[in-house]
Amino acid sequence: MKKKTLLLLGLAWVALLGGCRNEYFAEKEFYKASKVLNAVEKTVDTQATVTPSIYEPAIKAFERVAEKFPGSNKAVESLFQIARLRVEQKDYEKARDALGKVVQNSNGTIGSKAAEARFRIAQLYEMEGNWSAAEKAYWETAEYHSLQANGLYAPVYVLLHYKKAKDVTGERGAFIKAKEHYESVLKTVGPIQASASIRHYLAVTHLIHGDWRKARDEWLGIARDLPTHPGAPLAIVAAADVVTENGNLEKGIALYRRYLRQYPHDTLKGKVLVRMGLLEGRRARYDRARLWLERAMSLYMMNKEKTAVAELKLFIGQSYEKEGKWTEADTLYQEVEREHPVTLAALQIPLIRYEHYRAAGEGEKSRSSMDDAINTYKNLIKQYPRTNFGRQALRFLQTAYIKKGDWVQLLSLIDVETAQERNTYKQGQWLLLKAVITERRLQDKDKALALYRDFLIRFPNHPLVETAKQRQQILTQN
Repeated sequence: MKKKTLLLLGLAWVALLGGCRNEYFAEKEFYKASKVLNAVEKTVDTQATVTPSIYEPAIKAFERVAEKFPGSNKAVESLFQIARLRVEQKDYEKARDALGKVVQNSNGTIGSKAAEARFRIAQLYEMEGNWSAAEKAYWETAEYHSLQANGLYAPVYVLLHYKKAKDVTGERGAFIKAKEHYESVLKTVGPIQASASIRHYLAVTHLIHGDWRKARDEWLGIARDLPTHPGAPLAIVAAADVVTENGNLEKGIALYRRYLRQYPHDTLKGKVLVRMGLLEGRRARYDRARLWLERAMSLYMMNKEKTAVAELKLFIGQSYEKEGKWTEADTLYQEVEREHPVTLAALQIPLIRYEHYRAAGEGEKSRSSMDDAINTYKNLIKQYPRTNFGRQALRFLQTAYIKKGDWVQLLSLIDVETAQERNTYKQGQWLLLKAVITERRLQDKDKALALYRDFLIRFPNHPLVETAKQRQQILTQN
């Protein structure tokens, strides 16, 4: 008996070590495939036009991983990479084939990957315009993976599709099916902790369908029945949000207060404090608004979240401004500019100052503020080139020129944007915007007509082609 036990233990160790070795060699093969992919992507970045065949070496490399080490984590990861590269080639059928292998080969340890693969298969059908096949695949995701993230979301996704399409009949059918699906899954799992996620999506289903009261009740039910669940605080906040958004500020604020009492150390606390401050501001209770915003600011200062602190100072300043206390407001605005210069809050202030003086009828100060704003944004663009902050400053500079009515300078910025943009769709957008500004603001019909023609030649398949054709026809007739 002892020998038999030792034999079984030995076999278990052999199996375990064999599995580890399999994953180790899969890792090595995957690393090689990743190097091939990096080389391909570098080549793609340097070429103006890319042929689908350029991705083949990387696809073959990842296929070797999947074929040599089936069932390994890296095999699954390789199949996802293959699917992504097939999408780059616009070969959606082969992309679905790769994802189908993930579904077939996923076991208990990587079952969530099967849910992700099914969801992506549905998305690929949708990209091809085959909504019937896509909807079927979304529902398969929901039915086969009812407790996985993608499976939970799939019915809501289908409902949103019909909602966005304004298909009343389709939306009604999707609502009934989603509601019945979630209620059926709830009956199966019972009142366990996992039911909170299902009930959340049932609430979202009601909300999308337009019944915010049922959504609120479902969220509050989660907080009542499962108060220790990690999603319970979020459920109360969601209920408060939907109540305030539908006009009942008093009840919404009461729910936010309940959240703060029940979960004083929850991660959403700062956002809830800000929300309450903004709601009190909407009711013109500026003293109360500032109390909540200052509480939030203390919390964010303690956590050293400087961007949030800058935004809150801006909000508090705006509350003073709405009260007619410009001196107090501008003191805070200057503080933001001085202490948090590289933030979105600081970028807003030059134009806020301009708008204040313009509304007050102080022409000289408003003109001076606009000049200061333009110089500030230009300096920041030079100071932070090729950064997200620099791009934000560029957007504010564009806004400044629009407010000033300086269309020539705005067009020069559009030329810069167009030259830097690599996305074809966005290039077309910028060119069309340039044509519209030239036509309507500069009143240069001939130049505008030339720009519309240029757009139609360069971007014949752009979604805005019909708009360009209409403008071109009007100008030609005139």
